[in-house]
Amino acid sequence: MPVALPPWPDWCRRHMRRIVPVSGGSAAHDQLGWEVSASQQDARTDACAEIYDKRRAEYGGGGHGTGN
Repeated sequence: MPVALPPWPDWCRRHMRRIVPVSGGSAAHDQLGWEVSASQQDARTDACAEIYDKRRAEYGGGGHGTGN
């Protein structure tokens, strides 16, 4: 029997923003922009994984895991 899971949050589907180097800009500024984007993506990935792990546990699939 199929299990109806809740919809995946839209913010879990968003792609990471891109850092476009500016002509004449500093490499340090570009790197900082990349670090901020990466940190935001990591936080979103962690939050989405937590949502999935909770749902999986609710349906008896255990908590955190790789699906193996």
